[in-house]
Amino acid sequence: MRVDRTLPLKLLWLLYGSMWVGGVMRVHDTGWASPVFLFAAGAIALLSAPDDWKPLLSAAALGFLSELIGVRTGYPFGGYSYTGTLAPSLFGVPLAIACAWMVLFAFVRQLTRNIWFAAALLTATDLLIDPLASGVLGFWKWSAPGSYFGVPLSNFAGWFLVSLLMFALTRGAAKPNLSQRVLGASVLLFFAARI
Repeated sequence: MRVDRTLPLKLLWLLYGSMWVGGVMRVHDTGWASPVFLFAAGAIALLSAPDDWKPLLSAAALGFLSELIGVRTGYPFGGYSYTGTLAPSLFGVPLAIACAWMVLFAFVRQLTRNIWFAAALLTATDLLIDPLASGVLGFWKWSAPGSYFGVPLSNFAGWFLVSLLMFALTRGAAKPNLSQRVLGASVLLFFAARI
């Protein structure tokens, strides 16, 4: 029996869209807006692809695990720590970060089946996101500022390795999904608009 996801998806898109506009227009962040924005995006990615939940949740779990290792050891991204901006957190890593990984993974998966190119594309998204997220938005702080707008280059090597592992473990073609494409593109547009 199929559950009708139309109404929940419409409501999530309404929430996400209003938060997207508010974020781009730099409406004052009340402290809950950023994590709710990411949770809404994650819910849209999942609900729009009910038969594809295993790779999406695997990517979310692997992204979250890599962040847990990262904040404890500095590997594979470099030394950093999260601020309280994206709370709630588990062991120092915001739960919303799993949604961020999943949304970007779902987006890139819509664009290519080649795991090497997919890993490079996912890493390229962070070239746009990280300087703003660790800078103006203050989601995390680097232990030592790096040469790419304050981001250490090790971060991008780490992103490539984690991304490659994600795509290698979740091989298989993703069904075409307009919601995931629009969602991923809107996240990138959000960060581009905030520069």
